[in-house]
Amino acid sequence: TKPAVGAIDFVSKTAEGIKNTTSYMDESCYRRRRPPRHFGQDKVLRSYNHRKSEGQELLYTLEDGKYLEEWYIYHFAVGIKHIVVSNVRIFCIQGKRQEWAVPISEVKGVQFIPKDVIVLLLAHYSTSSVFETPTNKRIIPLTNTPAAPQAEKIFICLLERLKNLKHPSLAPRPEN
Repeated sequence: TKPAVGAIDFVSKTAEGIKNTTSYMDESCYRRRRPPRHFGQDKVLRSYNHRKSEGQELLYTLEDGKYLEEWYIYHFAVGIKHIVVSNVRIFCIQGKRQEWAVPISEVKGVQFIPKDVIVLLLAHYSTSSVFETPTNKRIIPLTNTPAAPQAEKIFICLLERLKNLKHPSLAPRPEN
């Protein structure tokens, strides 16, 4: 009986080893080295841009692909959070979780407060959770973050992109 037990043990350990090897290969072989290529609304293939690809991946992986129909426009990091602008909304994202989202149609203005704070002024009062008091503002604090030195530049970029999304006829032509 000992040779039979040894043979069965040999076969089961070999099968377990093969299973472990294939599951290791599946995980390690298919891990992306860079985010997928960014395509804009014009669907023109352009040279790879890591920053735009990273922003598009943030948008498309948010809430298990809920926003795959939207087009990535712009993003910037605020500490451990990201502000992402799509053609439809502005998101505040932490990890793969959305903290808040504001439709661009609801944004009636953007303010820059010299203490490195950007304020989105909304047309209506809204809340991002049951426990939050409704407000007509979304505050993006940049103080004490790596983005703070570029706060005014970020504000100007955000303002330009919002202007282009709300008034497409004023948008500059895409570069080739």
